[in-house]
Amino acid sequence: MRTAPGTGAWHAAASAAHAGKFTYSDHAIEVCLTLRAVFGLPLHQTQGFVRSLIKLLKLSLPVPDFTTLSRRGAHLKLTPAKQVQPGPMTLITVLD
Repeated sequence: MRTAPGTGAWHAAASAAHAGKFTYSDHAIEVCLTLRAVFGLPLHQTQGFVRSLIKLLKLSLPVPDFTTLSRRGAHLKLTPAKQVQPGPMTLITVLD
């Protein structure tokens, strides 16, 4: 497993991590919750889906559990996802 350049945004800032508050950045939580909205997944399945994506990309990144996604997502101001038309979709996620 490797850590790709630009994946530093996945982890919380050092000051937050040392205070025992967060392991994952708001960006990491937002990426997971965006994937959840796009694919209409429950939180537990979102955790597994993100874990599979990270494994397929051969990255060495931890995955937020569904409880973390729920708790942190409640405090983030996310733009509501728009309904997409049925059919093929292209999704681009930047971990930078």
